[in-house]
Amino acid sequence: MICGELETAQTQYLIRRQYLLAISEADQARHAETGGFCPLHTWQYAHLASPVGISAGNARLASQVAGALRDAAAGCRDASELAGHVAVLARTSSCPACAVLARTESEAAEELAAQASSAAEPPPLCLRHLAQVLEKDPSLPAGRVRTSALAAMLQRSSENMRAYALKREALRRGLITADEASAYSDALRLPCGQPALALPAQPE
Repeated sequence: MICGELETAQTQYLIRRQYLLAISEADQARHAETGGFCPLHTWQYAHLASPVGISAGNARLASQVAGALRDAAAGCRDASELAGHVAVLARTSSCPACAVLARTESEAAEELAAQASSAAEPPPLCLRHLAQVLEKDPSLPAGRVRTSALAAMLQRSSENMRAYALKREALRRGLITADEASAYSDALRLPCGQPALALPAQPE
């Protein structure tokens, strides 16, 4: 549920931004000043934008980074200082797409935590979003219902994957059900979330 909201928010945001970056000098300047998108969102944006739009939208950013690199190369007194300057440039701590996702994710988790959670079938959540909802709703009964629901979905995926693998190996492919055929995807998505939202592991 939350994963779906995030995918929609991310897609809509990147579609709008790729359009603005292609036509708006003000947006291009803002993009350069903030350091652009993080690597993940840069490549997602690149899949939506045209080569002309990418060129118009990122020329100023590329020039700004080039200037900062030239200044660092010329002005640093030792290799350690140079490495530090380049490391700062390589970090994108203010990615606007990440900020939109973080805000959407937090609001969706709060909204879900505020809903009556005694429903027989709570909305499906991946492990990460289950943890966020449980953090915002400390009710043990509601937490148990949501946690048990995810455990049941993962157990079903596990059983369907075993059945799928056995039927494939035994050349009984005609007996594979739709749930068995998609179980491997569920078993990856439920613990890890949607692939388009995956981020590298962050150090503690």
